[in-house]
Amino acid sequence: MKEIIFTLIWYSGIPFLFRLFRQKNQVTIILFHDMQPKNAEKMLGYLKEKYSIIGLDDLLENYHAGTWNFPKNPLVISFDDGVESNYALLPVFNKLDIPVTIFLCAGIVNTKRHYWFPPYHPKHPKHTFDELKRMSNQ
Repeated sequence: MKEIIFTLIWYSGIPFLFRLFRQKNQVTIILFHDMQPKNAEKMLGYLKEKYSIIGLDDLLENYHAGTWNFPKNPLVISFDDGVESNYALLPVFNKLDIPVTIFLCAGIVNTKRHYWFPPYHPKHPKHTFDELKRMSNQ
């Protein structure tokens, strides 16, 4: 149900109108966690049509320099946690020629540790979020 409501709101154009009037002369940063490749091209293609996608490094350079050298409707796309399925999106990023930033959970790279939240924790798929938060790394 949540996905249907989100889709209806998104395709209604309300977010774009909000961006056009409320966020004029601001950079929008959108954060994804885990996106399926079959949905990625459609969603990211839509964003590319409506926004000027810039890299996070461009935003930071301008911020630190105190300048505003952005195209109209700038948007930064980022992915949180660096899940393995993000790699499957690389052909989409290349096809659409868009920069993205992927934030990795550096503490678990090259270890046997797992994300604590479902569905990424293989040994405890039935635990609640609160239980998983209190669980030790071991």
